[in-house]
Amino acid sequence: MSRTSNGEISLLIDIGSQSVGGALIISGEKPEIIFSKRIRLPWSQVKNEERVGDMIIENLSELVQIIFKEGSIVLHINQHKLESKKIKRVLCTVSSPWCISETNVISKENEKSFEINSKSLDAILDQHEQEKIKQENTEYRLIEKKITKVKLNGYPTENFLNKEANKIEISTFDGRIREDFARKVENVLEHFLNSEVIFHTYTLASLTVLQDVFPNISDQMTIEITGGRTDVTVIEDNLIKQTTSFTRGTNSLLGRISDEYDVTPDIAMSFLKIYYEKRTEENFRNRIKKVVEEEKNAWIRDLQKASREMNSAPAKIFLTLDPRFQPFFEEYLKISLQDKRDSVVFTGTKALGQFCNTKNSEFDPFLFLGAIFLNKLYKAY
Repeated sequence: MSRTSNGEISLLIDIGSQSVGGALIISGEKPEIIFSKRIRLPWSQVKNEERVGDMIIENLSELVQIIFKEGSIVLHINQHKLESKKIKRVLCTVSSPWCISETNVISKENEKSFEINSKSLDAILDQHEQEKIKQENTEYRLIEKKITKVKLNGYPTENFLNKEANKIEISTFDGRIREDFARKVENVLEHFLNSEVIFHTYTLASLTVLQDVFPNISDQMTIEITGGRTDVTVIEDNLIKQTTSFTRGTNSLLGRISDEYDVTPDIAMSFLKIYYEKRTEENFRNRIKKVVEEEKNAWIRDLQKASREMNSAPAKIFLTLDPRFQPFFEEYLKISLQDKRDSVVFTGTKALGQFCNTKNSEFDPFLFLGAIFLNKLYKAY
């Protein structure tokens, strides 16, 4: 097992719409996932939307205990030592509906030219944020602000620092997390750790990694399908153009099968598996097919509506979801795309395997991408 020179270990938490996952990561030239685990909310519980957030927080506490217990065994160290001394960093990636992502254009114009430097740039961004808080009385905490484009006097400018202009336009990608939800997450993690929790949207984490892994693809759409939602982001010329989401995910399909047969999600998943593998008798298969077709058509309609609203049809689409559902949603996408059937890239081990090591965990693409992003934050790879 590889180790960094100082043996630094980080904790990665990924909170989806209806699940929470976590992993212990050792940074290095490539990150290594020591142990990972994801807890998904049962279908019977996610029907109560008002309780989903509280149940995720309850599962987060259980998840961290499991990770520390199993991780200490893998690392052959005392669990208390792992909790109190070894964990140096905590990164939490968050998907909708617990966070929102938005693009903004911030402008400043003077009669006289003014210098654009780090200090003046920060002042412009800070002023915009304070005005936004006053106007919207926002219940969301700003967790990331990425400058995507700068125009000086109306002209796009890459090297804009230490230059003068009468007018500056700053395009940003902002990520925010619900303040009450963030505090609950912090309270759980602070019970186990002394480390500060750093939040990022999963959208920015995945885009950062994909742009590094596929540097020649400047126009793309990323589709992240979690239990209860689908998040869609459009990138043009390596810049985040728009983000949106709709309330249909993998649990929409799994839940329909569970309800149709009055079975648990695990059994429903096994039904989907044998249906896809064509190992069912005809009547049973036709019954499942009816549900699958209805969900397929509904998801495609929602995706096509989102694409129309964003006015985008990029050449490459990156799809991230629970691998168990990959065959179904890949098929959905290919039907939707028609003449661009080869444009879908699943963010699995084939695409990303060379950038992360894992030996003791099942493949979880959200944690896999999160581990590569965490490694990039603290150690260039």
